[in-house]
Amino acid sequence: MEKELHRLHDICARRNNASSACLINAYQGSLSANNAICSAIMSFGRVHGPIGATVEVLEGGLLHAQTIQTMGKKVPGWGCGFEEDEGFYSVMRSRIPNKIIKIIDRISGTLPVRPNIACYTAAYAVAKGIPTELADHLVIKFRLKTWMDILAKQFDLY
Repeated sequence: MEKELHRLHDICARRNNASSACLINAYQGSLSANNAICSAIMSFGRVHGPIGATVEVLEGGLLHAQTIQTMGKKVPGWGCGFEEDEGFYSVMRSRIPNKIIKIIDRISGTLPVRPNIACYTAAYAVAKGIPTELADHLVIKFRLKTWMDILAKQFDLY
């Protein structure tokens, strides 16, 4: 499952998303890879890369997701840019415990959007028993190598 998550996060990081834009802009302004990485990390929260919030949804189940919907907010971990033909869902689903898949499916049945990479990263955290407070750090684990590669290529650091 880690291999697939590395692959998914690699693809996400290489798209022009919030964290990658922060990474590049911070490097341009500081010429410091450390500042750039910190900036990318600081872009994660309730909207972009909400792993901890998605763990809370998975642990709270359908009722928690419906409560979020009732408040008119986006359910963390749902809404996706990946297409099914990229094969990510079937690979990830085959590696997630069935009890977590049932929760994801129950919540997905009430939403017009599919689970995204935050959902599958949160499912990994739940399956591995990683506490909610530490789950957000999985983004760093799965994107750091790619961020360094982006910087190296974009700014000819090799």
